[in-house]
Amino acid sequence: MDDATAKDLGLEALAVGFEPAPCLTRAAYGVRGGDGCLWRHTAGSAPRWPDFRDPATLGVLLAQVRAALADGDTHAERLFTGEWAVFNQHGNLVSDKGPTEAHALVAALQAAKEV
Repeated sequence: MDDATAKDLGLEALAVGFEPAPCLTRAAYGVRGGDGCLWRHTAGSAPRWPDFRDPATLGVLLAQVRAALADGDTHAERLFTGEWAVFNQHGNLVSDKGPTEAHALVAALQAAKEV
């Protein structure tokens, strides 16, 4: 995933309910939040956005999807088509598929907030 796509997805996640870090601390690579997420920003007045290319930040997104769905067994799977999808504990598709695990999880978070 390139920087522009990662930024767009991070901003979309914030718009659909991804919880921002309660506090931010400096790290060597971006800004590591008190929630364990990697937060990035671009020059100028652009807001910070979660970078889901970071495994810990992707894990926080998965945890927030599980909490939003009240289903600790929710998981993402890569399909034989190469797309990613999120399934609940019963094996039912939760939301739209996506080209990456992060895209599928953001779609699942949005679907959970719409219910």
